[in-house]
Amino acid sequence: MNKFNINDYFTRNYNLGDKPSVSKFKLTFKQILLLLISVVLIFVFAPVGFILTAIFGLVLIGLPMMKIAKEKKAAEEWQTNYNTRRNTWDAEFDKLFQEKLNKLNPKATGMNKVGVIEEDFQADPFYISGKKYDSYYRYGKDGVARTNHNEITWLFFTKDQVLIYTLNFKMTEDKKTENTQEFFYSDIVSVSTGTTSIEVKKDNAIDRNEDSIETEEFRLVVPGDKMCFAFTSNEAVSKSIQGMKNLIRTKKNG
Repeated sequence: MNKFNINDYFTRNYNLGDKPSVSKFKLTFKQILLLLISVVLIFVFAPVGFILTAIFGLVLIGLPMMKIAKEKKAAEEWQTNYNTRRNTWDAEFDKLFQEKLNKLNPKATGMNKVGVIEEDFQADPFYISGKKYDSYYRYGKDGVARTNHNEITWLFFTKDQVLIYTLNFKMTEDKKTENTQEFFYSDIVSVSTGTTSIEVKKDNAIDRNEDSIETEEFRLVVPGDKMCFAFTSNEAVSKSIQGMKNLIRTKKNG
């Protein structure tokens, strides 16, 4: 198997090209007639007829069968390589994803961007993360989608404000986009989670043929604005979000 390449993960056949085709063996009426004639010649003009029969047999049957055998071997090798990549590259992708995330270090970067230190925290910060489907994505053998475009949002809680740092990055690119926001607890109208259906480009859906996909989002509403962040639910994050709601409620009630 070739060395793992993150770009190849988002090609339909892991950059192996199309699976080699295998020809079907068949004899035409004329070819069958020639074989019959050559067999007759064995009895009439032996050994010349025998030689002709051998030549016709090699050309009409032997060579095509050899070609088919070669094509079958190439197709089997392609399938083996494809299966190997499918069964191992999900783990390779996850490993590379974690390495990139560790390098980006969104928590430390976010704290620096919003200008907060741990002594300022009134509650434990937490992050939400999710997948963006405006670029390539692929479902692994475990049924989980791996996306090229990913979003991570850290939420920090100070005495009077919620400070938010959002990082967007693509696995196949070095560039990233960052955004910071801050809101007073008193200005936050609501915090919620939900699902939404988004349209996707079929060319982006590797191994799939779909027009839309259901995705989760974290919603924060303030006067005159509603922000949505990519979000993947799990028990720990759900508890953190509930804690955030309780904190906002407590701050509003003084």
